[in-house]
Amino acid sequence: MEHLVILAHEIRNPLAAIRSAVRILEEEEASECVVERARMIIDRQLNLITRLVDELSHGTDPTAAKLELRKERIDLARIVRIAVETCQPLIDAGGHRLVVRLPSGAVHAEADGARLVQVCVNLLDNAAKCSEFFGEIVLSVEHCGREIVIRVQDKGIGMHPDMLPYVFEPFMQVGHSLDGRRGGLGIGLSLVKRIVESHGGMVEAHSAGLGCGSVFAVRLPATGP
Repeated sequence: MEHLVILAHEIRNPLAAIRSAVRILEEEEASECVVERARMIIDRQLNLITRLVDELSHGTDPTAAKLELRKERIDLARIVRIAVETCQPLIDAGGHRLVVRLPSGAVHAEADGARLVQVCVNLLDNAAKCSEFFGEIVLSVEHCGREIVIRVQDKGIGMHPDMLPYVFEPFMQVGHSLDGRRGGLGIGLSLVKRIVESHGGMVEAHSAGLGCGSVFAVRLPATGP
């Protein structure tokens, strides 16, 4: 049953992105360029959903401490674009302003691209749900020596310092969203931790307290240029 709960959690945002793309395709005045972009969104999001369903049907345990990875050399900018595309409906629904900061040059990692999309999507999802309407969310990628650092920062409800050690625990709700908008079962952040640690990295949570927003930093081993 836990496997199905995680699957349901992980396909919500891809399905929302597909729904938005379908609406674009239904617009009679949509340009050929816009239509092609909508088709590409649907294709990418269906690939993500197919990966998740295939893993479940083949017995892959999404609750395992170490997850099965399909590593390849990936460009983090592409991962960020897909993650933003996936979360855009949720971000738009809250009227949030999303700021994306990427290095001027390409940043590569030897990693499972689909898994890193899951990481970014869950961090953006968390930031959007824990932010005031029309809040600002910042997603940044930095190449710091032998590390790649992905940060997601919001100015939302924040966390009490006593709860920081437990924020990545499975099914742990460390706070309440504004107007009850957070919802969920506390799955996303625990999944982020498992994916990042399976890549040999680590994830940290920081908050100055309730009402002071939060910062989540993912640190991954970097590869050469």
